[in-house]
Amino acid sequence: MSDDFVRDLERELVAAARFRAARHRPVLPRPRSRGVLAGAAVVALACAAVLLVLGRSDPDTPGDERLAPPRPPTGAVATLVPLFPAVACRDVEVRREPAAPALADVLGVLERPERPDDSALAPSRDGRVGLPVATFDPREVRLAGYGRLGTTVRVVPTLGVSTGGGCGATDEPGACLVDGAGGWRCFTTADIRAGRALARTDEGTALGLVPDGVARVTLSAAAASVAAEVVDNVFEARLDAPAGARVEITFTRAGDDGCRRGIAPGLRDRVGALTQLSSGLLLPLAARDLLRDWEWQLDAVVESGARLWGGGDGVEFWVVPVVPRGRAACAPADRVCVVAVPERLAADAHCEPAPNGDEPSWRLSSLLPGNAAIYGVVPDGVTGARLTLDAATTEVDASGNVLAGVLPVPYGDGAEIRIEYLESPVVGVVDAGGDAATVARKLRAGGFRTLVEITPGVTPQPPTVVHWRPGQATRQDAERVAELLAADAVQEIVGVERQPRPIQDTRAPIVVVAGSG
Repeated sequence: MSDDFVRDLERELVAAARFRAARHRPVLPRPRSRGVLAGAAVVALACAAVLLVLGRSDPDTPGDERLAPPRPPTGAVATLVPLFPAVACRDVEVRREPAAPALADVLGVLERPERPDDSALAPSRDGRVGLPVATFDPREVRLAGYGRLGTTVRVVPTLGVSTGGGCGATDEPGACLVDGAGGWRCFTTADIRAGRALARTDEGTALGLVPDGVARVTLSAAAASVAAEVVDNVFEARLDAPAGARVEITFTRAGDDGCRRGIAPGLRDRVGALTQLSSGLLLPLAARDLLRDWEWQLDAVVESGARLWGGGDGVEFWVVPVVPRGRAACAPADRVCVVAVPERLAADAHCEPAPNGDEPSWRLSSLLPGNAAIYGVVPDGVTGARLTLDAATTEVDASGNVLAGVLPVPYGDGAEIRIEYLESPVVGVVDAGGDAATVARKLRAGGFRTLVEITPGVTPQPPTVVHWRPGQATRQDAERVAELLAADAVQEIVGVERQPRPIQDTRAPIVVVAGSG
């Protein structure tokens, strides 16, 4: 077995592992009852299943560490190289193979669904156009910016780049920048990751390709210095420097404004979804770009606190802590935005106004062709909503103070809207030798209202049992509580005088006896 074969095999395995770990999106299960959206508890189980399927080598490593990509650089020094003109590589075989998985933890723009304007001229052997690459898949080409950059520039991934101007491609994966005039420059993955992917157009514009996590760059050459925003992993800047100049580059990471932003305790108390364990998945690029466009009303987005709430019908819903404009310096997040991220369409969001824990705050939109969607925040105890849009009525799930779902009907201006909130009964907790405080926290995070006090038990017991009082709660209510807590049994309260004293003393429609098992 040759050394080249071993190196190639190792490279392919590493690329595949990075692709699965950094970019995998679980297909979330459909809800059991209302067929609209799975809530946070189901999402947590789905994400746990994904981790098992991916087969991590170190089961003790937290999910965030296993799935988090490498941190972007803080600075680099690069040579401002010119773009090459199109070349005619007649005798070079260009294989049609996907390359995006090899750059999965580097360039998030490649994860974005393909759009009609993404396609670019393919490398050709007839002399009309050319890119000296070993592989090319036109479905992976991405147009950067979509109007937010002054230069038309496309990102083309490949498994073998040419770092010179000739037709000889190396065996290193990387990506090429191609401008609207056909000028191009290719960079290896190592150069992109290190921040050294920098080129100059014939018009004197500096173009760069940076890894995920970089929001802004500052270029300095001789006495010239200029800053630029990063859009779809690409930046452009008018830098007064010739080709061949030495350029110092400083990177500002996304969300890095000199503060270590946190989440206000009151926000976690008010929006239970934020207390869920992180799935380890990154906030999608579409959501990040959307919230960045709203910088006129937001001081900061705390991406580390974002949680995937649920998904279904081709849409993911994310709960994202944000800092509204005008807060004190380095203030923590005290609001949330619920972001809807469709598979192949633009993201949309509802950011709550001045919060009122007793009032819902949501947005109804025509997110998908033929389907309306609703997303926002609701008070404690709301488990869903019955929504009537004109003559059609459907039910949408809520949990963790978040209401979200895709409706089976379209939405248009002037539609008649009626909404009725579905509330869960109050739940009481009895301490029977288990961790009753944790049980209460899980209930609140799941959207259930609880009694303030935990009833002390008399006799410890191993199982956790959910009891319900007929006429005050239903067995379905009790089963939802049991599912959330993974309880051992559900029992109807019949003959109150025959029940153990702690259950009699707990004046709630549903009583959870928290056992030690």
